[in-house]
Amino acid sequence: NRQSMIRLERLRFEYDHTPILSEISFTIGPGDRIGLIGPNGVGKSTLLRLIVGQLQPTNGVIERTRDIVGLMPQELTPWRDMTVVECISELTGVAGAYRELEAASANMVEDDSAYTLAIEKLEGLGAYSLEERIPGVLKEVGLSADLADHLVGDLSGGQQTKLALAAVLIAQYNVFLLDEPTNNLDIAGIQLLEKFMKQSKAGFLIISHDRKFLKDVMNKVVVLKDQAGGMEYFGGGFADWRLQRDRERAAQKRSNRVAELQRTKLEEALDRKSAASVTTERNDAGKRDNEKMGTDQKSQNAGKTLARQAKALETRLDRLEETEQVEQELDLTVLFPLTKNQPGGDLAKLEKAVVDYGTRQLGPYDLVVRGGDRVAVVGPNGQGKSTLVRLLAGLIEPSKGKREVAEATKIGFIAQQPEFPNPDDPLVDNVSRLAKVDQTKAA
Repeated sequence: NRQSMIRLERLRFEYDHTPILSEISFTIGPGDRIGLIGPNGVGKSTLLRLIVGQLQPTNGVIERTRDIVGLMPQELTPWRDMTVVECISELTGVAGAYRELEAASANMVEDDSAYTLAIEKLEGLGAYSLEERIPGVLKEVGLSADLADHLVGDLSGGQQTKLALAAVLIAQYNVFLLDEPTNNLDIAGIQLLEKFMKQSKAGFLIISHDRKFLKDVMNKVVVLKDQAGGMEYFGGGFADWRLQRDRERAAQKRSNRVAELQRTKLEEALDRKSAASVTTERNDAGKRDNEKMGTDQKSQNAGKTLARQAKALETRLDRLEETEQVEQELDLTVLFPLTKNQPGGDLAKLEKAVVDYGTRQLGPYDLVVRGGDRVAVVGPNGQGKSTLVRLLAGLIEPSKGKREVAEATKIGFIAQQPEFPNPDDPLVDNVSRLAKVDQTKAA
C-alpha cells in the first residue's frame, strides 16, 4: 500500500442543531490499528461516515493525503440484488473507481487530470487483477468459487458474513474503516481478520465492543465521550489503556473520598461561622445604644470578619464540588422475570426438520427446548445457525420433518439486523409494534 494519512483537526458535527461530535483530533497513518470505542449513541459510526465523505462536518478539518479510504459495511442488504463478484467490486471500491474513470473520460477534452487520477486510483485498488483474485479469497473464507455468479440475496446469513470478510481481505485500501467487523464472524473468521490486519501496512480505524479482539489487535485507542464531550487518545494498546483507565478511576475514587471528608468539614465550619455571625449581629443590635463607639466598632469588625470567613468557606465548597465530577460507566442490566403462568416441560421441538435453501438443504434438525433452558447455538459461519433459530421461531417452515410449540409458549425473535416496520415513525411506535406491547411499556 502507498503511504497514506488521514488527519482530523477539531472536528465537530451537529445533527438538527444537536451536537453529536466535538473537538475530534487525531491521525490515521500506515500500520495504525486504532480501536474506536465508547458507549452506543456517541457518534462512532457517524465519525466513520464523516471520514469517508458520506457526511460533511459542521466545523473542523478532514485532510486525506491519499483518497483511497474504504468503509466496510456491517451487512450486505444494499447489495442483495448483485452477484457475489459485483458485490466484491463495489465493496473494494473498484466499481466506483471505474465509474469515476467513465465520467473523467467524458470530460477529457476540458480536463484530463481527473482521468489520470482515476487511472491511478484503479491501479492502487488492484482493479485489474481483482477478478482473478476472487476465487482464492472465496476459498480462504470457506466459500465455494462456484458462488461467484450467485446473487448475494440467495446466500445464507453465514455465507454473507463470509463474503463481507472476503471483501476486506481482498481490498487494497490505504485506510480501512471497519464497523463492528467481528459481530457475526466465527472464530476462524476472526482469526483471518486479525492475521490480515497485523500483516497489512494499511491504517485501520475499527469500531468494536469485542474486548479480546481489541486487546489482540489494536495498537492505539480513541475513546469518544458521551454527549459530544470530545475524545480521549491513547497511543498504546487496548490492554494498556484499560490498565491506565482503571488506575485513573481508582485515583478518582480516592480523591472523591478525600473531597467528601473536606466537604463535610467545610460545611460544619460554614455552619459554625454563619451561626457566630448571626449571634454577633444580634449582640451588636442590643448593645449599640449602651456601649461606647470603640467597643461597637470592634464588634462590627468582628461581624465583618466572620462574614468574610463564611464567604471564603462557601467559595472553597463551590470549587470542591466543581472538581469532584467522576466519569461513570453505564450500568446496563436487563432482567427477564418469569411470568405468573410460566410454562414448563417441552416448550418447542424440532423433529428431523429440513430446510431447503436455494440449492442447499439444511438439517435434519432435532432439538427440544424446555422451560428454563438457555441454549447456545454455535458453529462455523454458513452452517445454518440463523436458519435453525428462524425455524424454531416459526419464521420459516420445514420442507420435511415437523416443528411443535406448546400451546402457552410465546416466542420472541431478535434478528442480527433488526428491521423496523415503519422507519419514518417515532422510535417508541416501532418498538411497541416489534415487542407487541402498548406504547407506555415501550417508552
